[in-house]
Amino acid sequence: MGRFALFPDVHMRSGHAAEIERELRDALEAVSADAFDRIFVLGDLIEDDGSAEVDEANVERVREIFADAPVPVTYLLGNHDVETLTRAELTSLLG
Repeated sequence: MGRFALFPDVHMRSGHAAEIERELRDALEAVSADAFDRIFVLGDLIEDDGSAEVDEANVERVREIFADAPVPVTYLLGNHDVETLTRAELTSLLG
């Protein structure tokens, strides 16, 4: 059985994006120092900011943070993620 790192309820949003990004990068650095096999981001990547454009930018910001992860990353969607974006749009944004 593998070792998994879990990142629940990121809730990336405009008013706190810099703080959330810093905390995620710090946590990702700690995870990178250990021998994990996969990272799971467990839904609610974003907090609905009221427009699809802003939400897309916030999803992209989360994706960019995890882009350099040393192991594969799997994204699960939560209820906040599908407020203004469809599952298809999110799948496209997350790759």
